[in-house]
Amino acid sequence: MKILIFILIASIRCQSNKTNETITTAIEVELNATKIIDLNCEDECTNGTRCFQITETIYRCATRCRKTWKCDDLFGKLRNSERILTKEQEFVPLITPEEFTRAVKAAGYSKADEEKFHNLVSQAEMAGGITTKRELAMFLTQILWESDGLAAKREYACAGPNGCPESYRTGTDLPGRQYYGRGYIQLTYSGNYKSASYDLFKDDRLLKNPDLVAEDDQIAWATAFWFWKANVGYRQGVEEGHFGVTTLAINGILECNNGPNVSKAKIRFQMYTKILKALNLDETPIEGGCY
Repeated sequence: MKILIFILIASIRCQSNKTNETITTAIEVELNATKIIDLNCEDECTNGTRCFQITETIYRCATRCRKTWKCDDLFGKLRNSERILTKEQEFVPLITPEEFTRAVKAAGYSKADEEKFHNLVSQAEMAGGITTKRELAMFLTQILWESDGLAAKREYACAGPNGCPESYRTGTDLPGRQYYGRGYIQLTYSGNYKSASYDLFKDDRLLKNPDLVAEDDQIAWATAFWFWKANVGYRQGVEEGHFGVTTLAINGILECNNGPNVSKAKIRFQMYTKILKALNLDETPIEGGCY
């Protein structure tokens, strides 16, 4: 029996010895029911490699690709290989769609669409290094707060036609570019745009065109997971559930250690307590790590 699916092209990196090229459209592929076609990840996984999602699945290492996942440096050249999918390779997401909807609503936001759910659960482990439901709850809390319920990918104070020309300036800025907050975790300062760009794309496209983080939804997700993995998840206390540590890593100068906006850090924590409950996590939230 054969079925048709659509591959959703996403923005994630993978290492390969093949030539890369840009692919920006969804493609239709035909699957054989007894075999799983892996169009890209034919090499053994190394650090940072992963497979692209399709609608109901998630990223995995090359040897665990499901169906027609793609793998390369943020869009790559398709190539053919075959893999057999075993029951042991079936993915169980950290949260269900129902839990996601409850969490978003518990945080005070009304919109919780299916695409955002799939982007969250499909990339959490491989792109963000998130392997527990508690850490996913912390990540979800922070992106909901940073993006006003996954609705804003541009810092409100800088969303006007002139942006924020006097904010976030450093000596590494390119002429005419502004590096204010963009994405689901607001990426700020040229140094962060450059680091994210080279880690995700191996070039400086985000430094040259920072608006990509706000205009391309997959890049908004990719940079959010990149920031979490590079700057948040590894910190002492995160694994133990100290939510304040994540706020310290994201906006500590303003919201932690007697900063001017400690009240906002407290609102983040209040949101986290509601999300924990919505995700059926029966544990006491830990506030420490920020103030």
